Order: sequence, then structure tokens, then C-alpha cells
Amino acid sequence: MFPLGWWQSAAILGRRGLYRIGFVAYTVEAAKHSASIEDFYVVPDARRRGYGTAMVQAVYAQLDTHGVARVELNVRRDNPHAFAFWEAQGFRIALYRMRQYRDPKTGKSYIGALSSDFA
Repeated sequence: MFPLGWWQSAAILGRRGLYRIGFVAYTVEAAKHSASIEDFYVVPDARRRGYGTAMVQAVYAQLDTHGVARVELNVRRDNPHAFAFWEAQGFRIALYRMRQYRDPKTGKSYIGALSSDFA
């Protein structure tokens, strides 16, 4: 699929017949034998039917050919379904990242740490 240099990005498109049902985008850093899943989406009516797992397995097949030993991703704390999905894929929490949104004009922080807090 791709000869790897220092890093490479790729995506896999999930299909059900002629219909696009999702995608997974990832980045590989060959020198570190690592990859990051940057984005992942399955359309709502295709969820919980094995398509997401199939897309993850397709990514793993690509990563395995390049000796990738570590895969990382971010999951929002307010998405328990995503946590459950990724835990079912074998992922575990490795760190917590904290974030603060600030108004540069006033120098004050916003209440909340997620963009969904401002909806």
C-alpha cells in the first residue's frame, strides 16, 4: 500500500455493498514502530454489526506488514460507547490529557474542558 519513510498517513474506507459505512484514518511513524488512529467513524445505522471491528482489523493487517508494535488513539471522555468499542479491540487507558480553553482577549478560562461543553 505504501513504502514507509519517517511517517505516513493512510485511510481505509468501510463499505457495505455500494454504500460507504465508515472510515478509519491513521498515521504510521516507521522509525518508532508506532501508529496513531487519527479519526474513526461508522455511520449510525451500521454500528454494532461488526463493520468497525472489520475496519480496525484491516488497519492492523497493514500495520503488521510494517512491524508496528504500538497503536495509540484518543477517545473523548464523554463518549462511553467509543470507550467500550476500543476496549473491546484491546486498547487500555495509557494516560490522561487535560485541556483548558481560554479567551485570549480576557485571559480567562472557559468552564469545561471539551468542545461539547460549549454547545
